[in-house]
Amino acid sequence: MISTQVKLGDYDGSILAFNLIACLPDGRQKLEVTEYIEVHIEGCLQAFEQGEYDVAKVKNALQFTDKITDFSDDRRDETASEDMHEEFDVFLLCDDNDDKLTDHYRYLRDYLQLLGISVTINSTDVRPGLTLLKGVTDAMNASKDFVIALKDRNPSALKDRNPSREFEQRVAMVQEVLKRRARSYCVVLSSCELPVWLTGSPVIIGDDVISMFCEDIRQMLGNPRGLEILKQILLHLCQKKQPTDAKRHP
Repeated sequence: MISTQVKLGDYDGSILAFNLIACLPDGRQKLEVTEYIEVHIEGCLQAFEQGEYDVAKVKNALQFTDKITDFSDDRRDETASEDMHEEFDVFLLCDDNDDKLTDHYRYLRDYLQLLGISVTINSTDVRPGLTLLKGVTDAMNASKDFVIALKDRNPSALKDRNPSREFEQRVAMVQEVLKRRARSYCVVLSSCELPVWLTGSPVIIGDDVISMFCEDIRQMLGNPRGLEILKQILLHLCQKKQPTDAKRHP
């Protein structure tokens, strides 16, 4: 029944069927995780395309794996400051100056937040009175998963040929957090070839991966390529494993 509803694009009906199954004894263990997550993501994006904002679908997909698996050890690092009460679903690390974040990165953050995912980006949530290093470290420790966004560099400008040393340092900090945890996840978005020190995580790559993000989320979702990129990001974060790679554009 659910497969038929999915083929017809009736994601609300499919989600209702999933919820009914989940109410049965051991119902959650009987659900197919990948199908459950994909249907909720498709349903949420379909609602957004239609001008409806139903963030519960993505939130349910994000939390589904947590509910059938013990994530208690990975929810938050004990090394985080006791004053860092807020937790984030995602730490978005951008290859950009903290004070001059490009609009594309801001739009990516805004998209994820619209979809019900709590996001902190670079040093925006560093608390007053802390050094930048300490504040960013606390925010990383308070974040569940990570998205690293790397834009293409300008080869004609010597100072812009490579990512900044600060960005490299923060990537290393993310990698250290991931080593301490069993289930935290990281996905890389890149519009250029990755430097060696950034390899090891699933990558969504293409010339348009960063520039595709625009102010109007419905405009992006109306573009098949934009829709696929956003869907892949959500699948990575929800499934904790690598889905089918988004196709690379020349």
